[in-house]
Amino acid sequence: SEIAEDVAGSFAQATDAVIGEFATLPPVISVQPGAAISVIVDRDLEFY
Repeated sequence: SEIAEDVAGSFAQATDAVIGEFATLPPVISVQPGAAISVIVDRDLEFY
């Protein structure tokens, strides 16, 4: 239906905007390939 298409389009635009913000961030740290790392987060992560 047209409403479902509108909702899907709005959702796609919103996720593109969020992902675009993070995609333009420069690297924050450098790690040698194969190095073991630990990641501790202080808030929930959302993966799209």
